[in-house]
Amino acid sequence: MRVRQTSGRCPRLRLLDREPGAEVRAFEPVLRLLEKRVAPHMEVLRPGLIAAPAREPARPFGGEQALVEHIGLRDLETADAVDAIQASAGERHYR
Repeated sequence: MRVRQTSGRCPRLRLLDREPGAEVRAFEPVLRLLEKRVAPHMEVLRPGLIAAPAREPARPFGGEQALVEHIGLRDLETADAVDAIQASAGERHYR
């Protein structure tokens, strides 16, 4: 959704400038949790977006979707390739 459309639907919406340092700090506990529960080797593509092998860690849970449910994080998705992950994540952030 574009900014103009969003503002029209929610006039009190505030767009915030990105704060990369704050994003990194907010993501660190999530990354530690995922490293502990899923796989110790992950690649941080940007704060909030990681790439990690899922096939082996998902096996004891009965598949990737079951692993996602076990982890219990909102908006956690699986994809077959890094390009698909990045496309799925998008780049615009609204609060």
